[in-house]
Amino acid sequence: MAKKRFILGRFASSPRPDDAKAAATAYASELLKDVDVSRAVYSEAIAKGPRGDGFGFEFLVEAWLPDSTLPAFDTERSVRAARAAGLDPEASRTVLADEKVIKAGTAAVKGTFLSKRRPDSSVEEYQKYWRGNHADVIQAQKDFFAFVRAYVQNHFVPASFVTLSGCALSQEDSFDGSPQMWFDSPDDIYGAFATDGYHKHIKEDEKVLVKVGYSQSFIAREYPIML
Repeated sequence: MAKKRFILGRFASSPRPDDAKAAATAYASELLKDVDVSRAVYSEAIAKGPRGDGFGFEFLVEAWLPDSTLPAFDTERSVRAARAAGLDPEASRTVLADEKVIKAGTAAVKGTFLSKRRPDSSVEEYQKYWRGNHADVIQAQKDFFAFVRAYVQNHFVPASFVTLSGCALSQEDSFDGSPQMWFDSPDDIYGAFATDGYHKHIKEDEKVLVKVGYSQSFIAREYPIML
């Protein structure tokens, strides 16, 4: 599994800056300037998530990092860079993730979800069930999975979900993972989540895995960026 840093940003003032991508890139570039980033992408939200839930952030940056040279989180640098980019360091978040590719590929749009494990399950139980049983259930639903061009699980590293100012968050205020799926269009995402396979099997199996009602999601276009 590859290591990634997620940056989930909110701007300090409203309306948000006209060039959100430039602001997000500026922050990520400063935070990761000493890291050999192999790839980075900016996700621009274009629609609500397919289950009707919202997304508590205005943008997402993902950067792929070498496992052997992961730096300690530099709080001072993070706050300085966030303020310079117009971000709210307390309302924005960052987290390290282990990426597991279930189905490789790409497409025009992607759905990104933030999920919270059930409070009666450990991180190990959540991750094991997600990458095993739940991934199998999803792939078995042919009506649903026919729409899916790519599928990735991002398993968040315990205790790494923090504010850009470095403050630790309670389990209630953090997330444990981020599934991502790519589709040909927003209509295809909505179509997949309207299938019997999703409602009768995937949605029911989610109850074993996640704290229902606490997920967030959005549909985005993904743009490569240079840090």
